[in-house]
Amino acid sequence: MQPFTTYSSRTGLALTMVLAVGQVNAGDDVFGTPAKPGDDLFGGASLVTDVIANEVNLAEDMLTGDEVLNWSGSFAWQSAGILIDQPTVEHDPQVQSELSGNLKLDARPNVDYRVLLNLDYSATADGSSSLLREAFADFDLDNQLFIRAGQQTLQWGVGYFYSPADTLSQDSIDANDPDQDRIGTMAAKIHKPKGTANYYAYLLPDDTANSYSIAVKGEWLLGSQEWGLGVVRQANNELNLVVTGSVPTDLGDLFTEYNLSLGETSLGLSAAGSLYDRSDELLQQFTVGMRASQDIGPDSSLSLSGQYYYNGLGYTEPTWSTAANDWQSLTLGREVAEQLSQQLAALMIQLADPYGLPLSASMLGLSSLTDGSAMLKSTVTLSPNDFVSTALSVTTLMGDPGGEYAPMGDLSRYELTLTLGSQSF
Repeated sequence: MQPFTTYSSRTGLALTMVLAVGQVNAGDDVFGTPAKPGDDLFGGASLVTDVIANEVNLAEDMLTGDEVLNWSGSFAWQSAGILIDQPTVEHDPQVQSELSGNLKLDARPNVDYRVLLNLDYSATADGSSSLLREAFADFDLDNQLFIRAGQQTLQWGVGYFYSPADTLSQDSIDANDPDQDRIGTMAAKIHKPKGTANYYAYLLPDDTANSYSIAVKGEWLLGSQEWGLGVVRQANNELNLVVTGSVPTDLGDLFTEYNLSLGETSLGLSAAGSLYDRSDELLQQFTVGMRASQDIGPDSSLSLSGQYYYNGLGYTEPTWSTAANDWQSLTLGREVAEQLSQQLAALMIQLADPYGLPLSASMLGLSSLTDGSAMLKSTVTLSPNDFVSTALSVTTLMGDPGGEYAPMGDLSRYELTLTLGSQSF
């Protein structure tokens, strides 16, 4: 087995920021944020504030416990047999195996200070690697302003498959696996809670632009609804105004996002097939969706998630599909929108433990309403215990070659996966 790859300069910078903050602020009055790091809506210091007000040591007992250093992690060995069926190309069967997991160090010397390191590791027959997912320190100023510095998960949006309001994170949502954990972004965050409202300020270094991105955001609880408003000045001088909303209804949780941007650096493609500068244009992105879950038995549940996304950075005509050679020639070496389609849609249905059986099933559909391409993935998983599981998935890509969700045209992929030792500790 090869040793882990050397940390990148960004990883080293994250560790340096964390250790420096720790040396300077270890004696300050600092709040340890929840064990699962993130930028959750209305996550804050209410627990500690209430406990301090009542002069109870419950917060310190809960956050520090008997150990100053707490280790946790996960381990899994996975092997998959893959068969690809494509009308125009013959594919040999494949076998892919990987050992992977996560290691996390949560250091809480007292209730006032916390450092977290979160590392992913993986190993295959070709070698091994590691990835620093998070490395940050939490502290506060007079128990009024709560600060997190280092590589941290930043998630502004409330969207499930697509999130146009999520402008800060360097690791965007993968619509193919929306529940996947995100990789942290280097930043300093200041959080000011006030009643049921929360206010944030961010400073994000950008090595490429030799500058900083600056952002501010407010979140408000209005009855049972949660709304957010944020402004971002990117390091490349692009400006973003974002609005997020989450509204519970009798049918499920409705969510929406809006992003108005000025100064977009990627080039546009005109109807005539030429590239043009759109940095002076106001570009809009909008999404709306719903998530609902229903118990259908003592141990069974059915979940439904759907979302529509209007991507103002995309294009109304699928030139990348209908004139693929011209598109590639025109855009070669040029920066274009990550998602080319102007209109996208997604739907997922999940069934857990039907009739109390150790089974789960899901169906995910992604579609470009612009070029007509689509992806449909169905998965059935059998988990007889916590250490062994088997999954069968069938993925079908439909559309013309070069399409958003069918880059190779029509294709079917069959995958049988065996997972052993899957466990968290």
